[in-house]
Amino acid sequence: MGFRVYWGGSFRPPHLAHQKIAETLLSDPLVDHLFLVPTGQNPLKSKDSWLTSNLEEQVLSAWLNSLKGGSKLHPIWTEFKSELPSYTVQTLLSLMHDVGAEKWALALGSDLVLQLPRWRDIERLFDQIESVWVFNRVGAELDKPWEALPESLANRVSWRLMPQILPAVSSTLVRDNWKAQEALLPESVREVLGRLAT
Repeated sequence: MGFRVYWGGSFRPPHLAHQKIAETLLSDPLVDHLFLVPTGQNPLKSKDSWLTSNLEEQVLSAWLNSLKGGSKLHPIWTEFKSELPSYTVQTLLSLMHDVGAEKWALALGSDLVLQLPRWRDIERLFDQIESVWVFNRVGAELDKPWEALPESLANRVSWRLMPQILPAVSSTLVRDNWKAQEALLPESVREVLGRLAT
């Protein structure tokens, strides 16, 4: 049996690093199911008014529909549609209740590893999963991501350093001037944003 992988993020908008993570996880033979969870309000970030929720959903839906995930890809919209800040531990526990609690992994970019101690109930979250899979991003590389965390937290899970190095791109960079940065966007996202701009 392979892993159920939880991958959450703001995806505002999805960019080429997100695309690379999605393609990698969906083609990984260790992944049975990828639960992709867009957040509505990240509790560690202030929400800006880049697009209305309806337009953001159009962008996300176009991107998700363009991924070749088949029955392996499961978009989870509960956090996106919530008006309140969302916490990974709550969403994961709900998913475990619905689809089963065995063999879960958490996928994230290396830029988020240092934020993990600030996550709500991170110890409880780590106790529910088997492994954390880290994608290194240019400028935020961690050879041994577990060493960036307190030992009491790092030792609760196994770690998998993914072989792909992600480009140094962030959604903030793209949001600030997406027309100038459109080369950093997947084609499906460029198409929707292009239609919205006309």
